[in-house]
Amino acid sequence: MYIGFFLLSWIWIQDAQAVQDDWFTVKPDEARAAVRMPVEPFHRTRSFEAVRGQPLTINMYLGTTPDKNKTFVFAYHDVFQKIQGKKHEKKVLDGAVEGAKGPYLGDLITDKEIIKDGNRGRDFTIIVNQNGSLIKIKQRVLLVEQRLYQLNVVCAQAEFDDIEANKFLDSLDLSVSPKKPKTPAKPGGRPTGSPDK
Repeated sequence: MYIGFFLLSWIWIQDAQAVQDDWFTVKPDEARAAVRMPVEPFHRTRSFEAVRGQPLTINMYLGTTPDKNKTFVFAYHDVFQKIQGKKHEKKVLDGAVEGAKGPYLGDLITDKEIIKDGNRGRDFTIIVNQNGSLIKIKQRVLLVEQRLYQLNVVCAQAEFDDIEANKFLDSLDLSVSPKKPKTPAKPGGRPTGSPDK
């Protein structure tokens, strides 16, 4: 009995690890960040003028499940002005929450300030009534210097998997940076960064 239980548990753990390993890593060089998604995404850009004369381009990586019931989004863009202090950070983050809520005409159910790697952000949930069906949107925005990162999961509220959604939101890795080309040493000079002797 116990052997069967342990064998079944071991098989379940192996299956769980296999599922975890099936996630896709999204790591565009220009993003300076990486995320993991349970479905393979496609890349899309959207450009518009949020402020007259200042075009804004948003990079988006969208992954939708085969049944089209759930979508994962990783997006980022740079804000116009240099961020000047905590009030300005709050204004940008407030705008991101309002901007996410606006097109859906949804109800903001939760809204929490967060800090990740010393950067300010927001975690929030929106519920949208779409022709009588309730849709849940769980989103995280994070401001890193001039860059605003946005991750969200969209799914019918009845089928929403908070564990899976949190795993996606928590996967944002800001330690990723593009490889810098090596600067060749000048003839007759010391290589850059070498100590003086």
